[in-house]
Amino acid sequence: MATWRGRRAAAAGVAIVAALVCAVAPQDAFAAQRPAAGDAAGRAREADASSGWTLPSRTYTRADGVRVREADPAALKALVSAAAAANPGCGYECEGQDPSSYWLHPAGGPSNWYRCGDDATTVREAYLPGGSSTKVELRYSPRCRTAWTRGTTFFYLATYSYTSRTTPNYRTYTDSGRNPNVPSTNIHWTAMVNDAGLYASACMYQDDLGENCTSRY
Repeated sequence: MATWRGRRAAAAGVAIVAALVCAVAPQDAFAAQRPAAGDAAGRAREADASSGWTLPSRTYTRADGVRVREADPAALKALVSAAAAANPGCGYECEGQDPSSYWLHPAGGPSNWYRCGDDATTVREAYLPGGSSTKVELRYSPRCRTAWTRGTTFFYLATYSYTSRTTPNYRTYTDSGRNPNVPSTNIHWTAMVNDAGLYASACMYQDDLGENCTSRY
């Protein structure tokens, strides 16, 4: 597997390298731990503009010792199919944009406008080895068919895009710098990559801890 720096070097000439650090908010929690929908803390917890809805999932430990969580394939397929039937997705228009603040403007006026983060759900998670609760999330918008990475501000984050689920076929990436001077429970996220007919992986990196990534979706 290519290293963080190796993939970034390989991206010369093709990467959009959004390098944005979005507004910081308290760390996301699993669905069962979330406050009621009207609770202000609950809204802050979803600062990447997501609904916070979580798909059924399974958790297991990979051969490399990393604990991962993945959305149920059947439930995810049903969600994506329903969204695709109603929305064409924004594809490359949304690539490099912030999912919490970039608005799409379909016909019908402001009541039909939306952000990709509005229907986002976590489809992949990977935790630091050793039983850590620190995780990196691959976020996905079924309506926009875009993906991005969310995680703690203590880590650099990157979203890698591929043209294949398994072979290297690296395409581009977006990333977000770290801020170790704020509470480690705070989160940030990268800009989006197009994920229509493509595959994305979420990674977090810190010099003395190395790189940790989700599987591709």
